[in-house]
Amino acid sequence: MGRWLGTDHGSRRIGLAVGGQEDGIATPLEVLSAQPARKAVERIVALAKDYGVRPADPEKKRNIQDAVAKMLHDFLQTMGLAFPNEAIPGGAAHLY
Repeated sequence: MGRWLGTDHGSRRIGLAVGGQEDGIATPLEVLSAQPARKAVERIVALAKDYGVRPADPEKKRNIQDAVAKMLHDFLQTMGLAFPNEAIPGGAAHLY
């Protein structure tokens, strides 16, 4: 089974975590400065090599993205039902 590298990219920092397909649990690795971008990318590539991360299968990636979009859509619909008089950012209808 392959490993995956998770990123949480912000304007100032990039959080990195590594996980395995067996359990789906990510372990935090480190936090990088987002600038200079070239240095951040070089570090991410080095970590991917160190941990044996392989590129995602595009079909599997699309299926995961679709599933996450559906979960977010359902969550925002539930929030809209729970708070009918509040504006939900982005509106559930625009997400899926």
